[in-house]
Amino acid sequence: MSRPNRVSAVAVTIAALALLLPSHRALAQEPFGGRYEPDGRAYDPDAGIVEGGPNQYGAAPVTAETGAGTDGSSTESHLGSCTGWRSDLVPPTSIRVYRTTGDAAGTVQVVPFRSYVGTVIAAEWPGYWPIETLKAGAIGVKQYGWYWARNWRGKTAANGDCYDVVDNTNDQVYRPETKVPVVNHLAAIAATWPLSLRRYDAAAGTSKLFMTGYRAGALDVPCGQDSDGWKMYQWSMYECGKDGLTWEGMLRRYLEPNLEIVDPGDHHIAVGPLGDAAIVVPGSTDGTKQARIYAGRPGWFDAARTVGFSAASTGLLGLVSADVTGDGRDDLVVLHRDGTSAQHLDVHPGTWSGYGARKTWWSSSSDGPSFSNTAIRLVAGDFDGDGRADVGFLVDGSDVTRSAFHVFRSTGSDLAVPRSWWAGTLDAQRASPRAVDATGDGRADVVLEIDRGTSGLRYAVLPSRAAGGSLRALQLWLDLPAARRATTRTVAGDYDRDGRTDLVLAVPAATGTTLMALDSTGSKFVATALWTSPADQPLALSKVKLGAADLNVDGRGDAVIYEDGGSNGTRVKAFISSGKGLVASFSRHDPALLWGTLHAY
Repeated sequence: MSRPNRVSAVAVTIAALALLLPSHRALAQEPFGGRYEPDGRAYDPDAGIVEGGPNQYGAAPVTAETGAGTDGSSTESHLGSCTGWRSDLVPPTSIRVYRTTGDAAGTVQVVPFRSYVGTVIAAEWPGYWPIETLKAGAIGVKQYGWYWARNWRGKTAANGDCYDVVDNTNDQVYRPETKVPVVNHLAAIAATWPLSLRRYDAAAGTSKLFMTGYRAGALDVPCGQDSDGWKMYQWSMYECGKDGLTWEGMLRRYLEPNLEIVDPGDHHIAVGPLGDAAIVVPGSTDGTKQARIYAGRPGWFDAARTVGFSAASTGLLGLVSADVTGDGRDDLVVLHRDGTSAQHLDVHPGTWSGYGARKTWWSSSSDGPSFSNTAIRLVAGDFDGDGRADVGFLVDGSDVTRSAFHVFRSTGSDLAVPRSWWAGTLDAQRASPRAVDATGDGRADVVLEIDRGTSGLRYAVLPSRAAGGSLRALQLWLDLPAARRATTRTVAGDYDRDGRTDLVLAVPAATGTTLMALDSTGSKFVATALWTSPADQPLALSKVKLGAADLNVDGRGDAVIYEDGGSNGTRVKAFISSGKGLVASFSRHDPALLWGTLHAY
């Protein structure tokens, strides 16, 4: 999907390694299961679901007296409310815990929510387990507490103080006096903190935050063999981690079908948490290029700002936006030619205000090898599932019918020596690749838009293997025989928020332009119309350039259209995804932006 992980996997410490015993039956810390029978009651799947509230940006808690946000907005009833957190996209800032042990026994403590999650995961998920298993566990721990912070059960202590959860196995084990998270726990929490899960109801067309649950399960069960679609089983997830699955791949094995994995803020470069519309335009000096962004705000675009990238046009082979540093912001990766046969890759890291100083992460002259092929297609995506985007080259082989794909794995500050991940029959010069998670396993795949001339466009995928290291054989996902390269604009984004990246196309229509999704099912694309320009406001495709970002931080991919205004410059238009279509929303007129010179990225 997506860029789901925010920090790199952290190596197991020497102290943690000392806890490993010859048999994994003898754990230093047994996993606790979970929370699907709160207060001993049988679990009702419908009771474990809550309607999603309005989108929030730094959401405020709900006041107990009114059930309304402190910013004045309304929310669903909370039976008088306790913590009453109203956002289903931003985790709570605190949770109220009834203590049954220690000096605080019999009282309610208001606990910072992130600290609460750290203490619980330390008690319930052994810290020396595989980091990807711990990431899945961190999501399960967080979302369980989040659910009850939004949905009070009417529980009160003897003195009348309300609480959301109790500190024992009726809910989650909270023992701050004795349970302290280790480095791997903290890394797992940081990597997944912005993420949340939903159940999708196809009949109603809605998705809802649900209460996660987990159980220890049986020992020696292979990965996913005991999955039931509702609970996570810790012992078999331990095996999943050993098998090399990402946390996202695990969640799909245990919680599918109808699972949505929500990762807000796609294409976030600078300023707030929202995605940004980004372009490259001619620089102030002849023969140079510079980047500008229209920073996203709730309901509008900021004025364009130049954001720290400038490069000579000569020798520029490609650029791509991706989070190669692993800090949650998209960086700009730029490929340059050096002479006739050498190349180098520069990274301009995303910062609060724009792009930071350029750094060369790879040079064929010093690092090798050199790619002297006539066609190099640059992409970036998280191929190894460690939370940082890697760099990929699609290059010609010995002739135009043979190609190879090479991956440079990111360390967060450098690129490893490229490795060949695939070679096969493909004309790279007719293929436009994108590195996106189309299969939804937490690793980037290579999606290819192949120009077949009068036979139309073909969409094929090189899927990543579950344990990484290489790509599987080329798979045909969709043919569009009526489409033409010259009249198709293509971007990538998870418009329906199912954790599988889709493609969004702008194509000709009777009234001008249609925005169409190629919706990924994980094994094929399904073409779906999302929006068509109305007859009374036609939008000619010849005046359209297309971009993509999560403009309202709801985890769905939105579209950006740059419309040619001729002598009036360019209008930047937002099309917000509802999950089933795109809705024309806010726009910004930029009279100084020459449409013919901009390149959206």
